Amino acid sequence: MKKNSSFIRFAAVVLAAFLSAQFQLRAAELNVLELTEVDSAALNFSSSAANFSQNVNGRTYQRSPVSSFKGYQYATYYDGNRNVCLGRRKLPSGPWEVIRFPDYSITSHDSHNITALGICAGDGTIHLAFDHHKDPLNYRVSSVGVATNPDAVSWSASLFGSVTDELGSVGRLTDVTYPSFFQAPNGNLMLFYRFGGSGTGDGMIYEYDAISSDWSPGMGKFISRSGTYNGAVSSNSTSRNPYINGISYGGDRLHASWGWRESSGGSQFNHDLHYAYSDDHGRTWRNSGGTQIGVTGSSFISIHSSDLIVAPIPQNIGLSNQYTHYAYPDGSCHVVVAHREGGTGSVRYHHYWRNAAGTWSSEVLPLSGSRPKLVGDENRELFLVYVSGNTLRVAKGTPNASETAWSWSSIHSQSDRSEGGEGQIDVARWEADRILSVYGQEDPPSNGSSTALHVLDYQV
Repeated sequence: MKKNSSFIRFAAVVLAAFLSAQFQLRAAELNVLELTEVDSAALNFSSSAANFSQNVNGRTYQRSPVSSFKGYQYATYYDGNRNVCLGRRKLPSGPWEVIRFPDYSITSHDSHNITALGICAGDGTIHLAFDHHKDPLNYRVSSVGVATNPDAVSWSASLFGSVTDELGSVGRLTDVTYPSFFQAPNGNLMLFYRFGGSGTGDGMIYEYDAISSDWSPGMGKFISRSGTYNGAVSSNSTSRNPYINGISYGGDRLHASWGWRESSGGSQFNHDLHYAYSDDHGRTWRNSGGTQIGVTGSSFISIHSSDLIVAPIPQNIGLSNQYTHYAYPDGSCHVVVAHREGGTGSVRYHHYWRNAAGTWSSEVLPLSGSRPKLVGDENRELFLVYVSGNTLRVAKGTPNASETAWSWSSIHSQSDRSEGGEGQIDVARWEADRILSVYGQEDPPSNGSSTALHVLDYQV
């Protein structure tokens, strides 16, 4: 009995040492570099007045609130006085300088009315869009070269033009929701937004030309609300909207992934994962198999487009909307969404991916939480930033040798603060430096008082 007790104690010590070593190894996969405060008093809505959420800075549909370019990082948000703001800092650790635009204040209490930021690499202009939920465009743009030579400019509102509802030569835009900017590999800047409302909206895309410093006419709608659908909670539905998980470049290819919502009634009307790509900057679109299914401005992708569904997900199984994807230059694309696991009531993240040959696969992650954001590296490791239990978390997915499955584990929890948003990544900085810069605001009290907005830097 003594020998058995001694052996058990010895085994317990060895196991504890092994687990400790594994924990230290896993913890070392991510180092916290810096936590910077963009603003000590950013806007929250009170719980009694808020529509959808108290937090308006850092929601999943705020796809482009933070971006880096030419050694500076930029972040846009609303401050506690409801002004549109744009901050910048010199990387890696300069202080934040903030422009508080005095000529525009948000009056709604709708968390969908986010701010969005875009930087055109070709001419150095900085673009802002803000305060939309099926509203006319609110847009302003800086002078040419402001981002190209940041040390040469004095950071002030005078660098920017006035607020307008016109997108340059494209003209006036109406019914704008969820605008997001993203850089094109040719040095131009792209804009995506939804035209219309939940359950009855279209996907729109435009390109800003760095040579003319103007938005190019002739683009516009590429995903249409039209068509008929029958599902678990929809009968002969004739209108819907695309909820984009991601629209981004992998090399020279533009990838778009989304789900449909058949009604404004709620997420039970969401269904399916759809995918299309463009090799000419959003002008013509092909399904995953390479068949052309749309021409922007004239022949639209719709629910009846051939082979559009890449993962059938029925209605009424907890599929939410506006999740995340990450695309590689070889044509592969990874999408993470959440819905109930088959045959259970448990909602989990689901990883769907397209390999370079165009084959789609899927796996269920041992994780759940807010609507996350995803990036990947050259080793095909994936990093997921999300919020669970009001704690900002980072998870890592490591592929097997054949990239037919990823092993997922949590590698960080930012336990020293309570997160109010859903996790936003500076993708430009990730691509340039492999540093995760995460934009997020502290959880608000019920009275809606202002809280600190941070950018946290992680080395993985």
